[in-house]
Amino acid sequence: MTEGLVRDFLGLATVTARSVGVAFCAARRLTTRDLAWADVVAVVEAKHLDAIRNQWPDFTQKALVLDVPVFPEPGEAELRALVIPKIQSHIERLDA
Repeated sequence: MTEGLVRDFLGLATVTARSVGVAFCAARRLTTRDLAWADVVAVVEAKHLDAIRNQWPDFTQKALVLDVPVFPEPGEAELRALVIPKIQSHIERLDA
């Protein structure tokens, strides 16, 4: 979901994003290669940052916690309304 919102917000020409998960049941699990590739790693919840911190402490500084609730339908307008300002805030901070 976040990957799609970042692409919508910034435009396809300015960003490359990947969706991965930290849970064992994730369709595609986070790897060291993903973390090395990424400039920024957006995580939905603080517990996802904890997972990165525990397994890959050297990459913790790349993580940005969006701190949004997980909705059953990721396309919901309410979720977009929560995530877009957080993405924008982080982007502005990175640009500074």
